Amino acid sequence: MPAHYCQLDHRVEYADGGPTSVDNLVTLCQHHHNVKTDGRAQYIMDPITGDVVWLFSDGTFEIDRAQGPLAPRTVNWKQTWQQYLDMRKRPRSNTRALHKEAIKP
Repeated sequence: MPAHYCQLDHRVEYADGGPTSVDNLVTLCQHHHNVKTDGRAQYIMDPITGDVVWLFSDGTFEIDRAQGPLAPRTVNWKQTWQQYLDMRKRPRSNTRALHKEAIKP
């Protein structure tokens, strides 16, 4: 849906200290804004691909792929949802060690 038909949503809720600034606002259609506001789902935005992952309370998720003339044409880096969850489970010290291993020439 074109942005001029959408509503602005605070990614971090205003009541939770989220600022009303460009980096904390996203445009959502009325339906998706209502779904998020009612607590039926939350979303995570991928800043590289522009994709939006909708997380539902029953543990399922849906991915909205970015479309249109401003959507990225190529994805230089991509991570599966399971890889992301696995990384969050690791202690920080292991994550740093793995990162150092990954960037070695």
